[in-house]
Amino acid sequence: MKRLVFSLALFWSAAALANHNYAGLDLCSLYPEIMPPGMKPADLPQPQSPGAHMLQTYCEQCHSLPGPGRHTAEEWTRVLDNMNNITVAASQFNGFLGKVIAPGKEELEVLETYLKKNALQPMTEKPHGIGASAFEVNCSQCHALPDARQHNAGEWSNILKRMQHNMTVMKHTPPTPEQMLQIQFYLQQQLDKEKGGVIAVVDSISTDDDSNLSSTQSSLNAERGLALGPFMLLMFAGVIRLIKGRNKS
Repeated sequence: MKRLVFSLALFWSAAALANHNYAGLDLCSLYPEIMPPGMKPADLPQPQSPGAHMLQTYCEQCHSLPGPGRHTAEEWTRVLDNMNNITVAASQFNGFLGKVIAPGKEELEVLETYLKKNALQPMTEKPHGIGASAFEVNCSQCHALPDARQHNAGEWSNILKRMQHNMTVMKHTPPTPEQMLQIQFYLQQQLDKEKGGVIAVVDSISTDDDSNLSSTQSSLNAERGLALGPFMLLMFAGVIRLIKGRNKS
């Protein structure tokens, strides 16, 4: 049983720290379905705030920059606790996993406040009306259904474009042009009840991303086996060193 728990913990940690580059192999790019594409720092809410700075400083050590809207406030409590535990452990591996710095208590509090303030606001009831089905089916694949009132029309236009791109990179089937129109119509109806504004029509994303993914998929599959070997050895050595250090203390 102990061996099973240890193995599961090791694989779980490997997924979370998958962006470290070993021998020229970046596991995040090899496994895009595990982690959504990161946001640009300028696109973060309050990009100049201390919380946004903490997000870039600590979270980008191990993976691409996550947006606060990726999780609800409730989900961020669990995710942040898990990520902090991994970061603290990785910071004690003496360079085995690269230079990883864990946030201090006050910094962690600033980061948590920022993430929860800008977290995804989930719907409190099942969506209904024209376009509700397309909205629910497509937008619930990766996260909780967002409350349409959380964003204005301009923000939704940019978000829909980014989500289409993310779904393609993560190997989800993006909405068809018809479904995209239905989603836009649904969101527009919700905004008309509250804030108003017009959501710009989002065309289907370019197929260039699909072509690029397809053309490189064969080589990525071949590299995955090579990438996991040295990474798992490094993880194992780091865990052993951590255990020995604790036993001595």
